[in-house]
Amino acid sequence: MTAFARALAVAPVAIVATLAVAPAAGGQAASPAVVSAFRIHGNYRTPDADVIHLTGVRIGDALDAGVLRQVEDRLRASGRFAAVDVKAGFRSLTDTTHAVLVVVVTEREVAPGGNPFVRPFKRAASRFMFLPVLNYTEEYGFTYGGRASLVDWLGGGERISVPLTWGGEKRAALEVDRAFTGGRLGRVSGGAAVWTRQNPHFDLDDHRVEAWARGERELVRGLTAGAEARWARVTFGRADDRVSSVGADLTLDTRADPAFPRNAVLARVAWRAAGFRSVPDTVHTYMLEGRGYVGLVGQAVLSVRAFYQGAREPLPAFAQPLLGGAATLGGHRAGAYAGDQLAASSVELRLPLDSPVGVGRAGVTLFFDVGAVFDAATSVRQARFHQGVGGGVFFTAPLVRLNLEAGHDLHHGARIHFTTGFTF
Repeated sequence: MTAFARALAVAPVAIVATLAVAPAAGGQAASPAVVSAFRIHGNYRTPDADVIHLTGVRIGDALDAGVLRQVEDRLRASGRFAAVDVKAGFRSLTDTTHAVLVVVVTEREVAPGGNPFVRPFKRAASRFMFLPVLNYTEEYGFTYGGRASLVDWLGGGERISVPLTWGGEKRAALEVDRAFTGGRLGRVSGGAAVWTRQNPHFDLDDHRVEAWARGERELVRGLTAGAEARWARVTFGRADDRVSSVGADLTLDTRADPAFPRNAVLARVAWRAAGFRSVPDTVHTYMLEGRGYVGLVGQAVLSVRAFYQGAREPLPAFAQPLLGGAATLGGHRAGAYAGDQLAASSVELRLPLDSPVGVGRAGVTLFFDVGAVFDAATSVRQARFHQGVGGGVFFTAPLVRLNLEAGHDLHHGARIHFTTGFTF
């Protein structure tokens, strides 16, 4: 308990007195004060009666200059308390013969007792969390399930999670994440997973068993460097492949509110070297992404995004980036195009219609998207770009997000895009 908290605990007592026998008016000694009540603060495991017993003082006992120190010494000697503060005060401004003994303690942390085999399960029960999972994307449909987590179970500030989902993405995983203060690493994470989902372009099941490890460090405020390693066994249709990769990335993020950023930037550059059993040479891929958010009149925000993912060598079909859908190219079917390389950009105007201090944000959007996928041997200038234009409505809140958009591909017709998710 801090000194400030102790002061608050003692505050209800009317006047703190020294309780030394002081000369009274006329030069005569005043009668010594006696204990008439106790006030115990800060204890949560030791009952008040036990604390009073440990003081060695009883109602009616006289108080003199050395009693407070003796009480503190007795309480500390008991070994139960990390800190002890003992004071005394009179019950009123006029009655100086009846005193209240105020004891403020901070109890020591004790090792849990009981059966050592049962103890870890009791600790796990107190650290357990369960969060439901429910989201919908154009590419994979509805995914639902849950995530069970143990927070700080081992005492190192770690989070151990087991997500289990079904539907669009069938996935079971074991994930470990831990943040550090100081040192060379800011955060480390890793895990292993098995999952299956259908590729929307090739209409084939993508089944993977994978393991990964990642480390991150914030170099300066908003600038984070990361490195990771991955291994996976991939079954894609009739193909059976093995993939091992290492990579590094650098991210600049100045967004104060990622759900609805304003006057901020997000920039990321990444490199990855992957070895495929089906490809003779190591495949190097590069990713560049930049996003800018500019506040306009009122609450309106203009968002501009540019994205490029390049590869020097041809990629297996399951590793090719996809283009199409609300996330990359409005007005086109999700996963309509696939290739070794991808380039896309978009401009979006967001117009909130509610108060900026409300619980959620709701409004309308207008967008224009451009994107292309192309072979590893083809340059960006030779690529065929597709366009999409449209608008929609959105709603974001602490636990839910909804987006409904209508897009047109400028050639063949319109398409409705709907995405939602619940983040508990």
